[in-house]
Amino acid sequence: MASNKTRTVIFLGDALGLGVLLVQILLLHAIVPAAVVPGIVLFFVYIALAFISWNAWRMPWAPSDPVGWLRIAGVMVAGGSIFLVMDVLIGRAGDPNLPLLPSAERVEGPLGFGFAATIFPAVFFIAIAGVARSACRPWRHSPKSR
Repeated sequence: MASNKTRTVIFLGDALGLGVLLVQILLLHAIVPAAVVPGIVLFFVYIALAFISWNAWRMPWAPSDPVGWLRIAGVMVAGGSIFLVMDVLIGRAGDPNLPLLPSAERVEGPLGFGFAATIFPAVFFIAIAGVARSACRPWRHSPKSR
């Protein structure tokens, strides 16, 4: 059984990770106009991402150090970029005169624009919060400390 000090450090790491996640959502709220995405929607996005993050950080396959979480964030940036380029190319196939974003939005289906615009940023946000969470934990390399 974990000691009180261990539980406190785990709690503080989780609180830091969830705080970083909140800051990311608040920055998103500052960038995206409220007419496009209302604040209440971002509130529920935060709740959902917080729940997913809390569970993802405890998975056996989850990185236990900041570098592992940074790798995941990098893969999400690269993967999201590749999907966005593919969506633009597919969307412009029908009408080459369309601007970039509207042509990407025309791509539908399970791996269409909606996938690239939601899944990749969500996992990126979780990974950045995971960097903060794992950076404050002194025993990062111990798999039993999840």
